[in-house]
Amino acid sequence: TAWLLPMLVLTLVPTLAVARSRRYLGEVRTGWVLPVRALAVGPKGLLLAAGGDSNQVILYDLKGRRTRWLKSTGGPVATLAFSPDGKTLAVGWRSFRVDLVSVTTGRLLRRVGPLRGYPQSLAFSPDGKLLAVAGQAQQISLLDPSTGKLEGLLTGHTSWVNHVSFSDDGKLLASAGWDHAVRLWDVGRRKLLRSIRRHRYAVNAVLFSTKGDWVISASDDQHLRRSAVRDGRSLSDRRSPAVICMARAPGSSRVVGGTFRGKLLLFDTKLKSPYEVKAAHRGQVFAVAAAPGGRLVVSGGRDGKIKLWR
Repeated sequence: TAWLLPMLVLTLVPTLAVARSRRYLGEVRTGWVLPVRALAVGPKGLLLAAGGDSNQVILYDLKGRRTRWLKSTGGPVATLAFSPDGKTLAVGWRSFRVDLVSVTTGRLLRRVGPLRGYPQSLAFSPDGKLLAVAGQAQQISLLDPSTGKLEGLLTGHTSWVNHVSFSDDGKLLASAGWDHAVRLWDVGRRKLLRSIRRHRYAVNAVLFSTKGDWVISASDDQHLRRSAVRDGRSLSDRRSPAVICMARAPGSSRVVGGTFRGKLLLFDTKLKSPYEVKAAHRGQVFAVAAAPGGRLVVSGGRDGKIKLWR
């Protein structure tokens, strides 16, 4: 399948409905009306990747405000991830495959698939040597991005795996499942460390703290929970709007979450600071991303819009 890179200059236009917010920067105009499902910000914080039900991927230069369109026949885009060096973009398609694409040229480097189910979440290890692929298959595949070869298979979830994330040191992987569980994995030994069952419904997202000593999980049960990595004990529990997605920039303790009712939550990983809630989209916020340092966050929603926030 060919990848194409036509380039446009797209302006960042404020939307009047939210222009009064001191945090709102503007909207990336794509012309999309179908939901945005996936967002990722490059490691230098200068490049945004976005995709969704419009069957397209864009690379948006956050400084120059120029857009490259990466078009393929993969169908709707489910998830995106940049490699730590920023040279490769992993694209998870609902056509049961993952494409690894050169960020510079847009050329397809390698393809993984067909998979047993479509990928819901992709995550590169901090050293870039592994790509975790999770989704409908109820397992997590650890791939070598340079070859596409399977390096390990993590099994234990009994339903879809909604989200995966690495600790900042790359030693641990956390997964959030439709089976109401958060699972913690030893990446080196390819071994399940423990399962944490604190939620009553599906767990949609999970993130490590900066030091990797606890995880934050978000669920349909309208709770954010903080659990210790060492023994799985509950550290704190806060009621919140139902959160679909979360993001934390490496090195930052600030977290952004997107909710079913179109709002953004801003909070810290200790769950101690008050939530800051912003109306962002009409309908669900399906994707959020944070630039390095946590100074810029991006949201994408059912309304087809991509918005930037300070």
